[in-house]
Amino acid sequence: MVSSALKLPTDSKISVSEYNDFTMVTLPYAPQETTRYLVAVFLLFWMMGWYKGFISVLNEVVVGNTDTFLILWLLVWMVAGVFIVSLIYKKFKKAMPERFLLNKPNLAYDAGFDPSSPHKPSSHFPMWRTLFSTQRRYNFSPEHIQTLRLVSSKGVWLTIDMDGESIEMGKNLSQPEKEWLYHYLQEQYA
Repeated sequence: MVSSALKLPTDSKISVSEYNDFTMVTLPYAPQETTRYLVAVFLLFWMMGWYKGFISVLNEVVVGNTDTFLILWLLVWMVAGVFIVSLIYKKFKKAMPERFLLNKPNLAYDAGFDPSSPHKPSSHFPMWRTLFSTQRRYNFSPEHIQTLRLVSSKGVWLTIDMDGESIEMGKNLSQPEKEWLYHYLQEQYA
């Protein structure tokens, strides 16, 4: 494991360990609160009502007692149902921590999965991009690592640029933890 003179911030949950002779930095997400499970259970009950309404309108369309409005309503209802099912799935999915594997000269980054975080729009169609999103993994080359920066503007962001996109890392870390991670990575890849 690569040693460092940098001390982790007080009360930090960041862990530095060894994995296959490489250094691994793990950034766990906050403990899972019960609120997300209550929201998921509410959505499950809501889906029961959704199903009843869907079947009722579908029966009208099949029988032939229909007009354009009912067909359009049925299509919108189906899209809303798919969206709600994806929300329920995300609420029950287990959190996976963010991880950095310092496989020099590259840097592997696994963005993990935080089911309790709200979606932050990053494109023109953010809902569709993340409807059934999975963990995102990146393998940063030395050229990408040179773009590592700590941006301080109405908050603190730790980013690396790759293929025209700024990848935000350590989203749930405190400001001192982001600063530590930035300096740690800078030290390791200097």
